[in-house]
Amino acid sequence: MVAKQAICQRKLGPYTAASAAPVPVSNTIAQARPVSRRLHQSASITIRSQQNPNEYTNLPASIAKSPAILSGPSYTWQHLEAKVLAACEVEPRAIAAAQRLASMSSVSASQILINTRELDPLKYYWILAGHCKLRYLPDAALHALDITHAHIKPFTFKGILVVPATTYNREIVMCASPKLKQLKELEQLKGKLAEKASQLRLVSPKSLSRLVDTNDTTQSLLYDKPKFSAAKRLSAAQGTLLVLSPLLFFWGAVLPPLTLLAVFAFLLKITAFFHGFLRLRAAFAQPLRHVCRRASDTELPIYSVLIPLYDEDRVCAQIVEAMQALDYPKQKLDIIFLVEAGDHKTQSALANAATPHMRILVVPEGHPRTKPRALGVGLRAARGEFLVVYDAEDRPEPDQLRKAAGRFRTAGWKTACLQASLHFDHGHNKWLTRQFALEYAALFDVIIPYSARRNWLFSLGGTSNHFRREALERVGGWDPFNVTEDADLAMRLKRANYDIEWLNSTTYEEAPVTLKAWISQRSRWQKGWMQTIAVHLRNPVSLWRELGARDTLLFLLNFVGGIFCMWAMPWTLLAIALFAASFSAGEMQTWMSSFWAGLALLTFPVGFLGGLAALWRGGVRRGIAAKLSDLLSVPCYWLLICGASYLAAAEFIIRPHHWRKTSHGHISASRKTTARTKARCGQA
Repeated sequence: MVAKQAICQRKLGPYTAASAAPVPVSNTIAQARPVSRRLHQSASITIRSQQNPNEYTNLPASIAKSPAILSGPSYTWQHLEAKVLAACEVEPRAIAAAQRLASMSSVSASQILINTRELDPLKYYWILAGHCKLRYLPDAALHALDITHAHIKPFTFKGILVVPATTYNREIVMCASPKLKQLKELEQLKGKLAEKASQLRLVSPKSLSRLVDTNDTTQSLLYDKPKFSAAKRLSAAQGTLLVLSPLLFFWGAVLPPLTLLAVFAFLLKITAFFHGFLRLRAAFAQPLRHVCRRASDTELPIYSVLIPLYDEDRVCAQIVEAMQALDYPKQKLDIIFLVEAGDHKTQSALANAATPHMRILVVPEGHPRTKPRALGVGLRAARGEFLVVYDAEDRPEPDQLRKAAGRFRTAGWKTACLQASLHFDHGHNKWLTRQFALEYAALFDVIIPYSARRNWLFSLGGTSNHFRREALERVGGWDPFNVTEDADLAMRLKRANYDIEWLNSTTYEEAPVTLKAWISQRSRWQKGWMQTIAVHLRNPVSLWRELGARDTLLFLLNFVGGIFCMWAMPWTLLAIALFAASFSAGEMQTWMSSFWAGLALLTFPVGFLGGLAALWRGGVRRGIAAKLSDLLSVPCYWLLICGASYLAAAEFIIRPHHWRKTSHGHISASRKTTARTKARCGQA
């Protein structure tokens, strides 16, 4: 892949992530630092480009009014560096000290001054760009390329890495951050790009590194493993089949329309029967318990924690507190908060709340703006052998990472992922949140443990997924275009012959408290399931060969059948009601109506009772007292899911990659703590 080659080329220069770390500061620079503080004391003016209003920055007035360095004869790169540093008002003693350090290493004097915060990189690269007769773009003005421009690739020209990007006005530019030793090559690059009408912009090494990581995160799966990317809704064959499918009904191309409809209804009812039977078996099965030896601090590996955030300033203090409560050595804990570039409120709230051992990584602007895209950027920066994903409102049990590390150690390399249980510990006094809490209890405390015990395929939850990093990278990481990245990743891991297990630990979450928020979240989940179905059915033969017969059947029943059963839910209830009404009136029934009603009467009770059994068992294990009204009103909750599924189907066609954001921070911490305490005591 060109993008991956670009990353390799990036590591050859001084602008690597490793070189961005501060270098040791000599006593000479430390002595010069107080003198150079006047760098920040001069007045500031705004410099704007007349051709592109979005290319601007704030600079000291003395620099902006001094054009001496912006034109003139060519210098050697050392002479040029000294002139640029002087224009940036760096004290001569600091420059001399940095030059002595640079002569003993491969790092330039300007980079040493930037790393020691003696030099503002924004001012330095703006002045350097002026000398090179180029425009400088700050980090905030850069956007990663979206899928429509994915054909424009990064490339290397005589050691200079060039990365495409877009500005706020959607202008495509080519960004570079050359070394001072490469001024001659830079002039040649300018000439080459001028022939192709491309616009070259100078950026900081940090900005270039972020662009490379973001572009690679967005496009690597699309180009390395295109069959697994949800960038396109349907393959060509799937699109053709979808267009021609109505002909089966209207023309009876294969079977008479009524017979075909009956076959379709029969398959749906069999699927509903399977779902109910599975839940009945899971509800009365013994729970799975893994007992792991508690490892000492010296045995524990480095563990990365990825926390994507967008518009979550209300819960920043809460998530930082939850991360501080983790029972894991701080020196082996790699906590990374992933914040979108335009989300200044969350960035500010995190800066005030985060502790020194936590990192805040700003994800450059780009499309699609989804959680998996941010996670892909975080994966590039993560240091851990294992990693976990948490949402902004999550409060994992303190020993969860120790349990996961112990389980990974005892399970072996084939276990690629552990799914912890999720639970809503508030709002049980409201019907909607109580139904949601019971649904989660049935899924994460009954169905998933039952499936994991038999090594069956099951979908991951959107959070508290613990991964073996090597396996995650092997399958391509997260798909930024899939809005339920968890379900898709579970499929790819299983297709690569990895195992997924359940982790006996709980993460407490905040449930949507309004119907609007619930529908927004559920429709996104359903749309992501449709994306996952479309992606993995592009080649059914390959799916069967990689998953095997059992897991392929589970995929068809749980994923595909689950969606169609939800769509058919209102019509099933209507068929039962019409049959009961006509039967009580003594009317004669046609064979078709009798067939539909008979299937419904046979399968609906099994599906309904299986669902009730799983809800009841999950509620018992979570300490949620399920009322009779809760159980009897479950069909109403299913109808709500059906409505969200229809909305998801429309969005799958209109805007498949749109991420419906669920806001958090509406429940006070005291209410959550009280509810969690009651749940543990079995009193809720």
